[in-house]
Amino acid sequence: MEFRTDVLAKYVDLIGFPMEFADEECEMYSTDATLEFKVELESRGYGIKHIGVHTKIVEIRVGDHELTITPWSPIEIDGDPDIDEWDGGEWDIVNEVDLEHKQIIPDRVEIDWKERKVYVYYG
Repeated sequence: MEFRTDVLAKYVDLIGFPMEFADEECEMYSTDATLEFKVELESRGYGIKHIGVHTKIVEIRVGDHELTITPWSPIEIDGDPDIDEWDGGEWDIVNEVDLEHKQIIPDRVEIDWKERKVYVYYG
């Protein structure tokens, strides 16, 4: 099953972003993050053996820049994947799933510029 949903900006943390993304007051801000994710169930006759959650794309606007992050690919900034000034490297998306509330809904996102990782928390 595939889903596309938003995580509100107040639940998005930007970590270690370069100052080029800041506004005139030197503050870092973002819009809501749009996520595409897939949920896979591995079942057996006795029940569900495994629930896999995989985030496919994270799209967000930081300052005046549109970012598109996909796992194990360079980041795309404003639709251009080959921007040397941003030291493009492969990004990883880490999915943290907590089934305590018996739901799979992305409720928080952390984007770590220095580590090149996006942490998506599902709860």
